[in-house]
Amino acid sequence: DSERLLARAESQLFQHQIDMGRQAVALQQQNHDLAEQINRDGLTGLLDRAGFDAQLTQLFRETQQSGRCLSLLFCDADRFKPINDRYGHAVGDAVLQHLAGIMTERARREDIVCRFGGDEFVLLLPGCGETDARRVAEDILTSLAAQPLRLSSDSAHGVASDMTLSSSMGL
Repeated sequence: DSERLLARAESQLFQHQIDMGRQAVALQQQNHDLAEQINRDGLTGLLDRAGFDAQLTQLFRETQQSGRCLSLLFCDADRFKPINDRYGHAVGDAVLQHLAGIMTERARREDIVCRFGGDEFVLLLPGCGETDARRVAEDILTSLAAQPLRLSSDSAHGVASDMTLSSSMGL
């Protein structure tokens, strides 16, 4: 009886250790997810300035160790303030979301797109030299010209007619 009792206790202890390991992994994932959310811009879903700072520090350290290139593209939406002032913040938000979407879509898999603040964005391009960084920037500008933001009067909150914001609002 004592051997069976001891074997059962060992089995329960083993199962408890497995359960605790699973819980620890789940908690680590939740902590990671929360840390990601903390450093995300609520409007665009991109990394915010704090997230950018953390990624830049990490990438710079990795670049120094590996000797790989690291390029940064700073993007500022031209003539954004008049759009925001004339059509309101809902349209301004749609413009920022549109820009963020195109930058994310056109970035390479390893690139990191961040909202630096206001209408400013930064792309971190690990392993990317100047020539390739220029190509990424040109690709983003070409995509912006080819994919204008179309807003209906409903989404523009009071704008009298449909409007299109296109490459006249470059980066």
